[in-house]
Amino acid sequence: MQEVPKANLREVEILADDELITIQLHRPTPSLEMIFKEGKGISSAAFRRYLQVYLLLYMQYRPMFEALNGIYDTRLLHALAPEDLSYAAEENTPQLYEAGLRYEAFIVPRAEIGQLSVNYYGRLTKGVEWRYFSSMREARAWVHRIQHA
Repeated sequence: MQEVPKANLREVEILADDELITIQLHRPTPSLEMIFKEGKGISSAAFRRYLQVYLLLYMQYRPMFEALNGIYDTRLLHALAPEDLSYAAEENTPQLYEAGLRYEAFIVPRAEIGQLSVNYYGRLTKGVEWRYFSSMREARAWVHRIQHA
């Protein structure tokens, strides 16, 4: 397995950050990463707002790379409403695909209810190839490997 170089501070750029999520650019992979934070519930409005912010950032940073793929650290994610998952899969992801996203890596939620949410999203998603991983390191390695194949 090809090893992803360890990131230094210049290689990871935090683009958006609040008490619920962090969106960061990991240049070596390259990937745009959304990290869900511990112990917080996400309302439908907030979840959709984060997806829109992610989309706008993707569109802004995509031209800087041959390809830019997505990594979602959902380890601390709990249940999301089916209508929000449908929105993500059927409205947001097609826009990301149109902008150039081809691969998504998900770091599996610890909570079983979170796992069900991510699985439901995966069943609805079309066009983008996605995989599950147990760590950020594994997810980055996969994205790096497909990017540099």
